[in-house]
Formats: sequence, structure tokens, C-alpha cells
Amino acid sequence: MAFVYAGLGPGYLETASQLYRSASELYSILNDPCAESECCKNLGTAYFSAKQANLGIPELERCLSLQRQHFSSNEGVEVDTLACLGLAHFNNGDHEMAIRYMEESLRRIDCLSVALASTLSGKTVLLDHTGNMYSQMGRPERALVYYTMSLRVKKDIGDLTGEARCLVRIGLEFSRCQELHRAFDAFTEALHTFERLEDDQGISICYENLGDTYMQMGELRQAIFSYDRCLPIKVETWDKIGEAQCLDNLALAHFVLGELHLATYYYEQALLLWKMEEDNDCLLKNCEKLGTIHFLLGEHSSSIERNLQCIQILQQTKRGVSKVPSVLVRLGLSHEAIQNYAESLSFLRQALSLFEDVGDLKNAAMCLQHIGAGERSLGHLDCAQVSLERSLSLRKQLQDMKGQADSLNEIGFLFHLKGQQLEALRFLEQAKDIFTDVGDQAALATCVLHIGAAFAAVDDHTQAIQQFKTALILGHDAIGGWSGKGPCLDHLASSQAKNGDTSAIKSFHLALRIWQEAGSQTNEAALLMQLARAQIVLEGPKSAIDILKQALELYRSVGNMSEQIYALSALACLYISTGNTLAAVDVANECFILQEKNGNGHSLAAAECLLGATQVANGSAVEGVWHLSKAAETWHTIGCHKKEAESLNNLGVARAASLDWAGAAAEFRKALHLPVPGDGQTEQYVLLNLGIVQAHCGELAASIVTLEAALSIVHDQDKVQPELEGAILLNIVATKVAATLDVKPGPDVVDQMSCTLQTLRKQKNRICEARALHAMGAIFFHRGETNEAKVHFEEALNLSNSLEDQEVPLKCHLALYASHIRLGNAFSAAKYAYKAMELRRMCRTTAHPSWLEEQLDILQRAAVGGDSGARAAAVHMKLGDYYVESEPVLAANHYQKAMRRLQKLGDYIGEAVCRARLAEMMQIEGAFEDAILEFRGAAVLIGNIGALAKDDTQYSGGKRGKRRLIAVARILEGLGGALLASGRFMEACTTLERHLEVAKALGDRTAMFDTCNRLGIAYLRAGDVKLAINRLQGGLGGADLGEKEIPGRIVGLNCLVSTLEAVNQYQAVLRLINQHECSLMVLKTRGDLLGEATCHFLLGEAYSRICRPGRAHAAFSACRRLREQIASSAGTRDNGAIANALCKEGVAAYLCGEFPAATRALIALVTNYAPVQAHGDITLAASATAHDVVDANKTLGLAQLAVGNVAGAAEALGQALALAVRVNSKLLEARVTAAFGEMYSKLHIPGRALHYYEKAGIHFSRAGCTADVARCTLEIGKLQFLRGETTLALECYERSLREAVSEGMGKIEADTTLQMGYVHAVQGNHAQARAYFERAGRIAREHLDPAGEAEGLIAAAKSTVELCGSLVATEMLLQAQGIMQEIGDRSGETRCLIELSRVQFQGSHFPEAVKFAKEAKRVASENDDLVGCCSADIAHGRAHIGRNDWAAADAALSSVRKILTTRVQLDGSMVYLDPVALVECLCLLASLAHLRRCSNAYKINSGSSIFEALELYKQAEMIASTTEDVCCLAAIHLEAAAIVLLVGPGSGSSTQLAEEELRILLSQADHGAQAYLAHGNRGGLARCSLVQGALLCSSSSSSDIERGVARVRGALELFCELGSARGMADAHMTLGHASEGSDGIFHYDEALRIRRQVSDRLGVITCLLCIAEVLQRHDKNAEAVQFLQDAQETALSVDNAELNFDCFLRLCHALVTIGKISEARYKAEQLLAFIHDYAASAAVASRGEDDPAVATALAQCLLILGKLDMVNVDGLQTIDLEKAAEHFEQCIAKAKRTETHIALLCMQDASNLLSQLQQIPKTSKSRAWKANQAIF
Repeated sequence: MAFVYAGLGPGYLETASQLYRSASELYSILNDPCAESECCKNLGTAYFSAKQANLGIPELERCLSLQRQHFSSNEGVEVDTLACLGLAHFNNGDHEMAIRYMEESLRRIDCLSVALASTLSGKTVLLDHTGNMYSQMGRPERALVYYTMSLRVKKDIGDLTGEARCLVRIGLEFSRCQELHRAFDAFTEALHTFERLEDDQGISICYENLGDTYMQMGELRQAIFSYDRCLPIKVETWDKIGEAQCLDNLALAHFVLGELHLATYYYEQALLLWKMEEDNDCLLKNCEKLGTIHFLLGEHSSSIERNLQCIQILQQTKRGVSKVPSVLVRLGLSHEAIQNYAESLSFLRQALSLFEDVGDLKNAAMCLQHIGAGERSLGHLDCAQVSLERSLSLRKQLQDMKGQADSLNEIGFLFHLKGQQLEALRFLEQAKDIFTDVGDQAALATCVLHIGAAFAAVDDHTQAIQQFKTALILGHDAIGGWSGKGPCLDHLASSQAKNGDTSAIKSFHLALRIWQEAGSQTNEAALLMQLARAQIVLEGPKSAIDILKQALELYRSVGNMSEQIYALSALACLYISTGNTLAAVDVANECFILQEKNGNGHSLAAAECLLGATQVANGSAVEGVWHLSKAAETWHTIGCHKKEAESLNNLGVARAASLDWAGAAAEFRKALHLPVPGDGQTEQYVLLNLGIVQAHCGELAASIVTLEAALSIVHDQDKVQPELEGAILLNIVATKVAATLDVKPGPDVVDQMSCTLQTLRKQKNRICEARALHAMGAIFFHRGETNEAKVHFEEALNLSNSLEDQEVPLKCHLALYASHIRLGNAFSAAKYAYKAMELRRMCRTTAHPSWLEEQLDILQRAAVGGDSGARAAAVHMKLGDYYVESEPVLAANHYQKAMRRLQKLGDYIGEAVCRARLAEMMQIEGAFEDAILEFRGAAVLIGNIGALAKDDTQYSGGKRGKRRLIAVARILEGLGGALLASGRFMEACTTLERHLEVAKALGDRTAMFDTCNRLGIAYLRAGDVKLAINRLQGGLGGADLGEKEIPGRIVGLNCLVSTLEAVNQYQAVLRLINQHECSLMVLKTRGDLLGEATCHFLLGEAYSRICRPGRAHAAFSACRRLREQIASSAGTRDNGAIANALCKEGVAAYLCGEFPAATRALIALVTNYAPVQAHGDITLAASATAHDVVDANKTLGLAQLAVGNVAGAAEALGQALALAVRVNSKLLEARVTAAFGEMYSKLHIPGRALHYYEKAGIHFSRAGCTADVARCTLEIGKLQFLRGETTLALECYERSLREAVSEGMGKIEADTTLQMGYVHAVQGNHAQARAYFERAGRIAREHLDPAGEAEGLIAAAKSTVELCGSLVATEMLLQAQGIMQEIGDRSGETRCLIELSRVQFQGSHFPEAVKFAKEAKRVASENDDLVGCCSADIAHGRAHIGRNDWAAADAALSSVRKILTTRVQLDGSMVYLDPVALVECLCLLASLAHLRRCSNAYKINSGSSIFEALELYKQAEMIASTTEDVCCLAAIHLEAAAIVLLVGPGSGSSTQLAEEELRILLSQADHGAQAYLAHGNRGGLARCSLVQGALLCSSSSSSDIERGVARVRGALELFCELGSARGMADAHMTLGHASEGSDGIFHYDEALRIRRQVSDRLGVITCLLCIAEVLQRHDKNAEAVQFLQDAQETALSVDNAELNFDCFLRLCHALVTIGKISEARYKAEQLLAFIHDYAASAAVASRGEDDPAVATALAQCLLILGKLDMVNVDGLQTIDLEKAAEHFEQCIAKAKRTETHIALLCMQDASNLLSQLQQIPKTSKSRAWKANQAIF
């Protein structure tokens, strides 16, 4: 019964104890000690189970006493009692006694007999209990001892369940000992055991413990995996508590990973379970965690809700009161985050009160610190200071040094915000000292950051940057990794950006990488926001947009709503600043929607402000005003006067944008009357805007007063804003100028503007400076000082272009147009007018149609009449203006709608304007008669405008009268233009004269000038030249010119013609050509030979003007034949006309490259039509003019030079010069002198050429020929550059370019730009060079110079090859060739074809290279172009070298050498025709000599090939020295040094050189490097360094190899800097040769990647073969085969037979090596067929198989086939020794027919194998085995 009562629970324990005691007494009376002791033990156990161990211990001790007294011989009886005593003492807290009893129990059980020891499960229980005791005592090492003993016993008895549980305990103890890997092993073993037992509970426990272990090891993903495996088991077993714990663990893992949304999900799931289990402690913990996560996510409302739940749980349970203040603190911080500062401070103060009540001064100080931060955020800086000082006092009282330092740091930062930087530094320095003393480097880093911020606030950015760098070091040392570096780099970069230091961007990106590595998306996004600000300052707003978008996406991914709103606001403002107002509106709308969801009154009002501002910027002023009004009302309701003032300011701007000037002024004045104490910043902006509005309203005096008040407030600020000050100064001066428009601006206005300019320059306010320069130019223009005005306009234009500003450049181009017109420079004026038109199209200021249509919809819903109707009509007019260019039908529809509305309103002026716009559209479409009718209908609406008097108030009285006058002006202007276009010139003159009077009445000077110009055209076409000149002078603004500018006024018809040519030259000439061709057809039908000849001559002139020399030559030739026919039939000779035609014909033929035709025509002119000398005078009558003869001789000389007749060229130029001197024409003399310079330049004699060009330049300068001076300067620059004088050359180019641009000489501008590109190209900077070349092409195209455009394409193609390969370059050259063919320039076509051949050679397209070279030779031969023929032959030889066709290459190059080495006499000395081409030819011959000797097909080697090649290079150097061409000499030295590097593909590492050879080649490389260094040629210097490194790597000395590698690496860096793809590939190849193993393969891979990018197929094959060689050396034959197969397939696309042979042979050998015998045989047979096909081809048809290369390849192939016949294939008996012997015999026969070294080796090998085969008896059974032995 006692046992039953004890089992019923604690409520029946008393009854059970009484029954046990009664039973014990009875057993004592009965003298039954066994039963008595059992009763005592049961009673003690019952007390122990009821957690009353103190009562159970006496009973158990009594039991033990009885057992020892009566059963001393049976030790096993005491074991159980001792164990129970141990457990009871442990639960009672007496751990030592418990352990003593447990160990005694274990000793007793170990002493038991063998029979009793067979039941060892009891021992395991004791061991487990003992281990558990040690574990709870915090002694895991002792616990492990007992658990291990228990595990051993359980394994002995086969207790799998106990074994698994014991392993779990062991794992937990290892985990406590931080031996995580051992713990992991124990849990894993336990898991496997539980899985065998199918024990779900055990499995879930193991997965949970594994997850905890992974968490401690930092392997969070593995931990999540384990928890995920655990969770379903907990769910299936209905273990709700375990399920909740598992969910908590999952949430924690995701939280640590930064996956806050997932963490929230799991915590919320766990929260539901804890609520079901009513476990308030766990519920409280989950609420706290969720509050923290929501806070981090920026979901502060949810955070507040969770923390309030914490408060509620604490109040319900009335436990954990100590946690309440902490929760209150978190609530305060959450409210602070949503800017709800009042609530925040309320919670923080409650927390403070509770901390003070319990005497927790430390947390009270902490709370005071947070309160200070909240008050600081509210702007209550004084209250914040009090709180922080209290915090500091408490911490001093507690002697908390670290806390004191924190408070001092906060106080210092507070003073920094108050602007008291000295006080801030005093506190911060104290904090810094304490942090240093206590050794808290992390806090010290923060303090130093604040010190840096204080220095930055006083613009001491140098000191600030120093402090930030110190903080960076401290933060890294203290915290390590990203968390220490990130914040410091943020501040450092910000300060660098403010200091204008471009390294700020680098610092930002470094910090960004740190935050990315840390996985901190919030910090990364914040840093991107700072980076965007820096980009705005350093690189402009456009560069910051993408960065802000990245930040926005990061904030969205982490769900931070407040930061999303901030980022959206910044992005909207940025879109406004870049002009993308539509995007700004979209972003502002998104921001507004977010604020509506998440924000409070403050935030929503801010979003309303932003949305309104963007809508105003986008042209929707109606919507903008509505939003801004609503925002202002909200701020007024909240009582935030500062924000209300800002909103009213924005509202005023919006009203001004909608032209509501009165409403705008009212809003500004309302803002000024608001009580905003101490806020001068808002006031200064409001005053500036009010002043601008007053100026628009005509209140100029009041505007000046207002603006000066704004300027005074700006100057009173502690920190003056340069942009604002500049804007105010500009408006003040502009208003003062407007106030004195009736008179010329006086000196005082000029002085004021000069002072303003100086101020802006000091402030480095570049935008305002550009506007001020434009305003200054306008003042000077109004004063009549046009030259001074032009200078200021140009300066403003240059400055604004650098700022990417569109408004100021447009104004400057228009102003420069007016200035140049006034100065008489019509060509420049037209150029600026065109540019202004382009800018106007780019930055159209009309509103976007979507917003206009939205406004229209709003107005249409209103009443039709009154103001709404008029505004709707205005919107229709705007829409018509928008669509007028893109969709004219839609535009006409809107104009008609506007016209109907205005008819209903009775607004006849507006209706007339609509009709005028419709007429303008008709005029654009060419319907001039309809346009005239419409214009006249508009005029009828307004009234009689036939008579107009200056005092007629009908037109000039009041605003309505002025509006009418403006409409009249528009109608008259359009009508005059339509009449002029329709050919009714007199009516046009009458109408335009009336328009001129109206423009004068309006005071519209621009309209006056334009009308005068149009009147000049009209009078000219009407035949009244005198009136035309008169009006044109007025059109140039002559009336306003000062006395000094009088010579510029009389320009008349010349100005008109120049302007027309500049604007419509190409179209006009094409129309002229069309007219002449039509006339020619008519004249041919009439048989009018004279008219036909004249028409041909005019056609030739027209074709010459549009740069079509081929067609011009044909036309002039036809004219000359017709003139001769007329003279022959009439029996007279019109010598003058024939001579003129011959001269034009010869010049055109020379220009199009037809040199024989040019020579014939010019010789005929000089011989038959030259003027004769009579009595010392020149007779010119009935003959060619002296000018024609001089030009003819000059062109004849250059043509003779082109065909190789140097003596004839010198003679012709000498005759031209003599004639020019005789006629005493300095201009002709200068032109002939320049021709002499051109001749010597083409002969590459720069010294003489320079002399003649300088002399010609002096003559041209004296004659005032600016274009010729610029051309001579350009040519002098070319010569100086050739001689190595780069600085002098660039000076000449800049001077030439400046003159060309200022005078509008497009061809010279293009040529000069081209030459500047060549400077960069020669120096190795091909990217910059290509930019110059493309620009030169664009300039030439704009100035209708197709030849110049083609030259730009040719030059750009050369640089493109170096940068990105041959494909793009080929397209450019084909385009250039097409242009040359179109204009008929045969010489230019030849050059294009030669360059195409060169590019194809560089891309390893050898057949195409040969084809283009042949085509170039054909074109040059047709024109007797000797130099062109030689260049084509050189290209031909180069292409054959690429094909390894040595004979063809030698033939082509030798013929060129023979021609060019023949020297001719000139000025008493012998000169070469083209020394540069000769040098190139000799260098190619040297390469050919070396490559031929290195070839497999070369005969037996007879010494080194280097010295033979060097001898040729020496000859080339001697010839190049006569040219003074520094680059040419350097290139020769470089090529000579690199001769040994010209080895075939797959040569592997560099060839070992003899010491003497190495010394000679290094000397050559040194000479080249010195020349390139003197010339400043970085590309050549890099190439020399590469060659030197490669040569040193070929040395046998390890020190030389190290030096070589260092030089090659230096070359690689320089090539990377220059962007030279080919150079980088060559450097990587050289490093690959010098490296071993994986390093070598890495470099070869890099070279392979680059060469594939640039389409260098030969280079690709080289890389593949080199990689295969390295792999084979390291026994990676299978991988090598893959590369060899790729090389062999690529080689098939390259027309190089020897290369294909080599690739096939390598692949065969490699396949044999890896045992792929059948594939090797297939490849060998394929090679054999390839060799036979090649032998039969046209390339070697004459030699066939006797060709050395073919014979050598055949011998190698037959040898391989013979060997393969002796090998079993795939285990099959495929050995055919007879066939093998046949192959060997063929190999020997082929090898005997050639004497190459490789062929002889093959013959020797084949002979040996053949002899061994012959020794094997045919009847031998082991014949196959013996054959294998022979081959292997």
C-alpha cells in the first residue's frame, strides 16, 4: 500500500511515509533486517522523487547502515543504496558527498563476483549518473571520463540505444570543451546508430546537436541544413517544445547570416508555438528578438509592436521586472528611428526613472546618453548637452573610465554639430586620451573619426584626412577586417571628395569592397549613397545615377523603408539636375506611395514637396502647385515653420513656372513673414527668388534691393555658399543692366561684373563663372566692343563645355554667331549658327506631351469659356509646337483646335498666330502658294498693315498692342520667306521691308539683322545689287560697330557667297552639276561645241569643289579636246582657253593619282602655251597665264616625282620658281617654294624640306594667306616630329589647329588632328590615337572632304589593329577604299589596298594579303606610280613570308631592292627615291634570310643565320640615317635585336644563343631603346624592353634570366597601360617561354585569350603548340593532344603549308604517345594526302615533290606510317611488316632527293628500322614481338 500511495504523487507522500515507517517498525520487531532496509530505501527514494531530498537522505543512510550491519558479506546489496544516496546528495546541493557515494558505488560494483558482473547495465547507469554530475558541476573533462567508460561497457553488452545516447552526451561535453570536431564526430556516430534503430527522437536530437555544433564552427549553411532535417521529425513526433526550439535555432542562424526576413519568419512560427505552450520566458525572448530584427530592417512600427508585447508579458507574469527598462530603451530607439522623437524621449525617460529607482547608475548613464542623442535629433542641442553632462557626471561618480570617454565623445560630437569646433575638439581630445589609456582601440577609432569631422567642418581637409587615415589604422587593428576599415574609409573618402581629391573614388570603392565582403548590405548601400555624392562633385550628376540605383536596390533587398525613401528622394533630385524630369516624376511618385504606407505627417509632407517639385520641373505646374500647397498646409498644421517656409519657397517657384508672377511673389512674401529664428539659409533663397520674380514683373529697383538683401544674408552666414552667392551676384548685375537698356552700359556696370567674375573665380564656382562670362560678353557687345565680347563668349563657351552645361553653350553659340556676323567673318558665323541649331534640338525646352495632354484633360473638364478656354488653347499650341517636326499632321490638328477655341473667345490675334503657324508648316513642306494664302488670311484678321507709323498706338499702345505687333511681325516674316522661296522677289522685298519696320518698332535687333540678310538675298535675286549690299551691311550689325571696326563692315556679296557656301555648299554644287549635265545633253543635241566645252569646264570646276578629282579630270579632258577640235576646225587656236583646260586637267589628274595623264597634260601646257619673254617683260596675251604655267610646272614636278623621275621633278619646279620670280609674284614664289618642300619631304630629306617650308611660310604670312601659313606650319610639324623634336612638332600642330579652327579651314583642321593622332600612335598610345583619327575623319566629313575622311579611316584602322585585331580594321579600310574609288583617287586607292594587305597579314589571312597586294600593284602600275608599285611589291613579299613561300617572297623583295637602291642625282648629291620603303624592304629580306635558315626545309645548316641578317640590317640603318627619321632608325635596331625571336609557332622557349650573338643583339636593343626614349615613344620603349627581356631569357645564366623576366614584366605593365593587345600577348608569350609548369601555361593561356580576341590566327596556333609542349614535358599527354588538335584544325585555315605539316606531325606523335594508334594512323594518312595536294598546287607546281619543304614533310610522314605499321592497334593483330618496309624505303628515297637536316635524320632512322626488319626471319612466330622491340 505504501508503494501505491507513493506512486500516486506528492499529495499522497505523507500517507506513504507513515505506512513505510509502520512497516519498518513491524519488520524490526519481526527481526527482518532485509525487509526493514527495503522499506527505508523505498521511503528515501519516494522523498527523492518528490524533490525532498533532505528528508530522503536520513532514510537512505538508515538503509545503508542496516545493510552494512547485517549483509556485510554481500557488497552488491549496498551498490544501489550508495547510488541513491549520491543522487540525493547531489540534488540537495552537496556535490562532493554525492561524488564520494557514486565513486564508492562504482568501486563496489567493480568488486562483485564474475556471476554478478555479467549484468553490467547497472554499472553503465552509475557511470552515466556520475558523468552527468560532473557535467552539471562544470567539469566536462571529468564527465567525459565516465561517459567514455559507460560507452565502452555499453558496447560490450550490445546496448545500441544506450550507446547512441552516451555518444550524444559525449558530444555535448566535447562541445563544452570547444573541441568541436570531436563533438561533431560523436554526434554523427550517434546519428548513424539512431538511424539503425529507427529512433526518430534520437535522430532529431542528433540533428539538433549537429546544428548547434555547426553554429559554433561558423558553418551556418550546414547548421541550417541540420535544423531543417530536425524540424520535420519534431513535427511528426508532436514535440511542440522541440519544434519551437528548432525554429528558434533556424531563426538565429538566418539572423547571423543577415537573412533577416527568413529569421523573422521562423521567429514568428516559434512565437505561435510558445503561445500555445504558454511559456512566457521563451515568448519574451522571441518578442525581444523580433523587435531587434524589425529595428534592423527599418520596420520600426513592427519593432515597436513587438517591444510593447514584451512589456505586456512582463506585466502579466510580474517577473523579469529588471528587463522592463531595457525594453523601454529599445522602444525609445525605435521611435527615434521613425523621427517620432517625442515618444522616443518619453520611453527613454521612463527607463531612466526605473534605472534610478533601483540604483543602476551605470544603465542610467547609458540611458541619459541616448536621451541626449534624441534631444540632439530634435534640435534641442542645449537640453542634449545637459543630458550628456549628467551622463558624464554619473560615470565619473562610478569611476567608469570607458563610460566617461563615451560621454566625452558624444559631448564633443554635439559641440561639432553646434558649430563650436574648438569646444568639440577639447572634449574629443579628452575622450581620445582616455580611450588610449583604457586600450579601447575600437572606440578610439570612432573618436578620431569625430575629430576628423570637426577638422572637416572648418575646411581643414588636410588635417581631417590625416585623422581619418589614423582612424582607419586603429579600426583595422582593433576590430580587424571590414568592421574596422569600413566606417573609416567612408569618412576618409567623403573628406577627400570635399577636398576635390579624385582619390576619393578609389577610397569609396575600397570601402565598398570591404562592406561587400562582410555581407553588410545596409552599410554597402549607405556607402553607395556617399559615393554618389562624391561622383556628383567630382564627375558630374550623370555618373551618380547608376550608383544611387544600386543603393536603392540594396535597401529594397534588406527591406529598409526609411532608407529607400531617402534614396528615392536623392534619385529624383538627381534626375531633375540631369534634365530627365519624367524619370524624376516616376521616382517621386514611388517615394510618395512609400511614405503614405509607412510614414507620418512629417514624412508625408516631405514626399508631397518632392513630388510637387518634380512635376514642376517636368512642365506640369498645375499638379505641382497642388502638391506643394498641400505640403505647406501640412507643415503649417504640424507647426514646423522652417519646413513650411521651404515649401512656400518651392510653391512660389512652381507658380512662377506657370507664369503666375503675382502668386509667386505672394508665396515668397508669406515665407519671409514666417517666424523661422536664426535660419538665414531659407531666407536667402526666398529673397533670391523674390528678386527674380520682381525683375520679371518689371520692378527692377525693388528687385535690386531684394537681391542685395539676400547677398547681405549670405555674407552674414558662417559658411558662405559659393553657388548661391554667384547666382545672387549675377542676378544683381543682370538686373542693373536691364535697368539701363535704353543706353549703353556704363563703366560702373563693367566694373561690377568684373568684381563678380573675380569673386566667382576665387570660389571656384565654374557654372556661375561661365554665365558671368557670357553676361560680360553681352555687356561689351551692347557697348559695341565686339572683339572684346567675342573673347568673353569664347571663354564662356570653353568653360561651359567642360561642365556639360547645355544652356550656356547655346547662348554662347548664338552670341558668337552675332559677333562674327558683325565682324564680317561669315564662315565662322555659319559654323556657330549650325552648332546652335544642333544644341537647340538637343535641349528642347517644351514640355513633354504626356504632361501637356494631362493638363489639357484637366482644363477640358473645366468650363470651356473664360480663362480655362484660353489656357486650353495655349496647351494645344504647345502640343502643336512639340509635334511640328516629328508628326506634322498631329501638330496641324492641335493648331486647328487652338484656332477654333480662340475663334469662340474672339481672340483674333491668337487666331492669326495659329494661322501663321499652319502657314509655316506648309512652307516647310514646300507648298509656298498655300502658305502665302494662309499668311495673308492671318494678316486680314489683324487688320490693315499696309501703312505703319511709329506713333500709331494701335500697334504699340499697351500689352494688347504689343502682342498684336508681335503677331504682325511673325506674319510678315513668314510671308516674306514664302514669297522669296516661290521666286516672287520684288513682293518679298516689299514684305520684308515692312517686317524690318515692325522689328525696329519692337526693338528686336536679332530680327532686324536676320531680315536685313534676307532682304540682301531678295534684292540680289531681284537684280538690285546696290540695295543688296546695303541691306547685307545692316544684316551684319554694322550700325553698332565702333570706329575701329569700320573695315569689317564692308563685306557685301563676298560675305553672302561665303555664307551660302558654308551652309549649303554640297547641296548647291550638286544642284549645279545636275543643271550643267542637263545643259550638256541639250547642247550635244544642238551641236554647240563651244557651249559643250564651256559646260564641261564648269562641271570640272564643280567636281573639284566637292573633291571628286576623277570626274573633274574627265570633264576637263573633254573640255580640252573640244577646245582643240573647235580651234582646228576654225583654223585658229584659242590658246588661253586650251591652256586653262590643260592646266586644270593636269592638276585633276595628279590629284586622282593618274600620273601619266597629268604629266602629258602639263608638259603640253608648258611646252606649247607658256608665256614668252619679250624685252625683259612677260608677254601673257593669247597664251596661258603666268599663274597657270607656274601651277602647271609645280604640279608637273610632283607628278614626275611620283613616277620616279626625280631629275625631271627638280627641273619642273625650278622652271616654276624662275617664272614666279620673273613675274615678281611673291605668292606664286611661296607656292613653288612649298612645292620644293613637299618634294624633299617625299624624298625623306627633312632638313631641306624644313628650309623650304619655313621660307614659304614667311612669304605666305606676308601675303596674308592664313590657310597657306597653317598648311606650312603643319608640314613643319611633321618634319620636326620625324627628326625627333616632338615638343616642337606639337607646338606647330597646335598653332596650325588654332589657325584652322579660327578661320574655318576644315581640311587643315582635319589634317592637323590626323597628325596629332600619329604622334600618339608612334608613341604607342593607340587608344588616344584612334580617338584623334576618328575625330579627323568626322571633321573632314563635316567639311565635305571625302579624301580626308578616307585618310582618317586608314589611320584609325592602323591603331585598331593594335587594339582589337584585324576584323574591324578591315571594315574601316574597305570603307576608305570605297571612298577613294568614288572620288577617283587612284593613288589613295593603292594605299588602301596596301594597308589591307598589311592588316590581313597581321591577322594571318595570307591568301587575302596576297590578293590585296596584287590588286594594289595593278592599280599603281596603271598609273605609273613607281612608289606605289614598290610598296605593293613589299606587301606582296611580306604576305609570302607569312606563307613560308620563301622563293616568291625573295623574288618580290629583291625586285623592289633593285629599283630602290638605284640612286639619282639631286642638287649635286645622290638620293634614294624612297629610302623608307627601301629600309622596310631590307628589313623584310633580313627576316626572310633568318626564317629560311631556321626552316625545316632549309638545307644542311652552315653556321648562324644571325650575322647574315644583321648585315642587311646594317645596310638598312645606313640608308635610314640619311632620312633623319628617329623612329625609323629605332625600329631597325629593334627588329635587328628581335631577329632570333622570329621563330615558327610552337618553338617553345627561346633558342640558346652564343655569348657573342647575345651581346650583339642586346646592343641593338639598347640603341633602339635610347632612340625611343629620346623621342618619348613609350610603345617603342616597351617593345625594346620586351626584346631585351626575351634575349636575356635565352641566356644560360640564371641571373640573366631573372633580369630578363623582370624586363618583360615591366614591358607587360606598359603595354597594359597603353592598351596594346598585341604587345600584351607577346609579353605573355615571352613569360611563358621563361616559366615552367603551371606558370608557363598561365601566361600562354593569357596570350591565347588576347590573340583570339584580336583574330591573330598564327599567334593562336603558336600559343596552342607552346601549351602542348609544356604539357608533354610534364607527361600530361592526353591534355596536350586536345591543344594539338585545336592547333591543327586552326592551321588548316592558314595558308602556310609548312605550318600545317608541323601541326600534323606533332599531333601524330602525341597520339602515339597516349596509345591512340588508329587515330595516329588516320592523321598520318590525312597528312600524306595533304602533302600530295600541296605538291600539285600552283604554289609549288614547278617543283612538285622536289620542293625542300614538301620532300622533308613526305619523309617524316612516311617514317611515321612505317612505324605505325609495326604496332598492334587496339589488341588486334594489325602488324604489316612488309608495308612498313615499303614505307621506310619510300622515306629513304624521298630523303635522298633533298638535303635538309631533318630529312637526313629521317633517312637514318628509316634505314636502321629497315635493317632490323630484314634481320627478322619471315617464318618466326615471334616476328611481331621482335618488330615491336625494334620500334620501341
